[in-house]
Amino acid sequence: MRYVKMLWKQDDPGYPATIFSEVDGEGWERRKVEIWFDGRKGYTDSEVESGGTGLGLEPWENADLEMLQTDPEFEVEYITKDQFKQVWAKRRDL
Repeated sequence: MRYVKMLWKQDDPGYPATIFSEVDGEGWERRKVEIWFDGRKGYTDSEVESGGTGLGLEPWENADLEMLQTDPEFEVEYITKDQFKQVWAKRRDL
């Protein structure tokens, strides 16, 4: 598993500002938490979708992450499993 935190530097209220994703070895998102600038949040896994957040429809490729890391509109970093677990545990309280 890989754990990713993305800050999306944009001001469109229709898109989240921060995205936390758990991605398996084949590139599929397994869990995700999204947070908007106004404090709204959404989360999803294979059983629940909340706040309009859904899992990706295609697997992530390493090239996708590398491209995002070079895009000035995004700040992408890998986080630890424990860091993701903390965000996931608080997903309803964010």
